Amino acid sequence: MSAVWRELLRSTALALAGLAVLLLAGQVGQLREVLLAAGGLERTPWARALGLGGLVLAEALLPLGALLGAGLAYGRLRAEGFLLARAALAGGPVGGLAPAALLGLALGGAAAVIAREPAPRAVAALRDVALAVAAGAFEAGERAVALPGGGVLAGRPAWAALPAGAGRVMLLRAEGVRARIEGGSLHVELQDVRLWGPDLRVQVGVATVRLADGGLGRRLGMLGPPNATPSAALGDGPHHRFVWHRRWAMPALAPLWAILGALLGGALGGAWATLAAAATVGGAYWVLRVGELAARAGDLPPALAAWAPVAITALALALLAPRLARRLEA
Repeated sequence: MSAVWRELLRSTALALAGLAVLLLAGQVGQLREVLLAAGGLERTPWARALGLGGLVLAEALLPLGALLGAGLAYGRLRAEGFLLARAALAGGPVGGLAPAALLGLALGGAAAVIAREPAPRAVAALRDVALAVAAGAFEAGERAVALPGGGVLAGRPAWAALPAGAGRVMLLRAEGVRARIEGGSLHVELQDVRLWGPDLRVQVGVATVRLADGGLGRRLGMLGPPNATPSAALGDGPHHRFVWHRRWAMPALAPLWAILGALLGGALGGAWATLAAAATVGGAYWVLRVGELAARAGDLPPALAAWAPVAITALALALLAPRLARRLEA
């Protein structure tokens, strides 16, 4: 049994490392788009941003690692002639799958802990990083931003042309600009403000404006509530309830995926197990996404939408396990 554990831990570590590289590479691309929209990449604390991103990805990474790690480990044992029915499975196929199931439980438990509070707080911190980049770019005069009601503020000193109704335009000029994050949004403090318009001449000492930057706001949407809300603070709306259940459901997949991966690897080999694992993951996330949209539209209970991938995986495992176990003993 020690040989099974050694191979299982080794393969899982390799699978997690490979998945981390792939997922972080994809995340760098997503972060790059957000930070470009925020005003630039040179001000970005990349070590902090990627560290936070890695913590967010751990919720999905650990169950995936259980599936791929078990498939690769048992596939390698099969290829080396270490047949589970003879050595690892002294108590039969069920006993031989125990290491994979235990590892899946451990990884799923870790994912559940991360999903409840550390990951949401990391999402909120990533949003703050992007807003801080936007604030720095705006204060430096390197980024134009939209104002509520229309108009774009740009340059140093800052100028904006604001709609004044009936096709008329009002001009704004601010000598000084300071940006800050407040309530998860970017606010701008304009100093020594002057307004010119039809029959209007106004000078204001200080004015505070909440930016209406739709482009950046859309890109930051996934970094806001409820994804950035710890589980204990989630509300009662359909989206919040779905997220609450999802944070339990996805870690619950880890032991099921680990057992499935071990059966596939031992019966078919590591390569076929990896392909089957990819199809399994794709199907699970497709069901989860469809369920989320249905739950948010009110067409499906949030709990059912979140737990559907777990139920489908458990059913598929119950149907496939006897057949795959017989191949292990062949």
